Order: sequence, then C-alpha cells, then structure tokens
Amino acid sequence: MKEYDIFILKENLNPLLPKGSKGVILMTYPNNFFEVEFVKKDASNVEYDGRSTFTVSGELLEISWVDPTSEK
Repeated sequence: MKEYDIFILKENLNPLLPKGSKGVILMTYPNNFFEVEFVKKDASNVEYDGRSTFTVSGELLEISWVDPTSEK
C-alpha cells in the first residue's frame, strides 16, 4: 500500500465511516499505519469529530485501485 492508492474500509471505523467506505491513502507511517481521507459520493470529504483525515491500520484497508504513476 502506498500514497494515492484507493481503498475500501473492511470494518466500521465510526458512525459516519461504515464498512465499505471508500478513501485514498495520503501518507504512509511505520508499522502498517496510514493517514487517509474518505470521500462521499458527491466527491466531498467525510468529516467526523472535526477531522477530515484519519490514521488507520492497514489491517482495515482493502486496496481497490493502485496509482500506476506513484513509486512502488
């Protein structure tokens, strides 16, 4: 998993981000954690508790699209 890959959430994260929510990886951290943002159907970002980005374990992410222009 790397920056700009698109994923589907494998488990509920909070009331506004249920299993199946789609998002994009913004930044990678050590130990399989990622800074991500989630996108609504109208292309706006999901905000929850005053935040629009979230640190999430890679265990919760299923990659659905890989950016072919980003470095591996």
